Amino acid sequence: METTSEVDELFAQHGLSRDEAQMHSGGPTPSFVVSYDVVLKLFPPGYEDRRATETTMLSELAGLRCTPGTARSSRTRAR
Repeated sequence: METTSEVDELFAQHGLSRDEAQMHSGGPTPSFVVSYDVVLKLFPPGYEDRRATETTMLSELAGLRCTPGTARSSRTRAR
């Protein structure tokens, strides 16, 4: 797993502020909610299959937004 300094370096490489990020404790891989539209997920060695699956799903969902309290079918493309 990445050390704190490696995670800090990753944030810096992408111009993200770790000070504002909140670590998400659910799930098998570390995730940081950076902002409304940015989540940083770390995939340690051995999780390559999970990374590929999540990348595919995020590509499919790109541009979609779901309004809380609405049915799945009411998702609309963000404009």
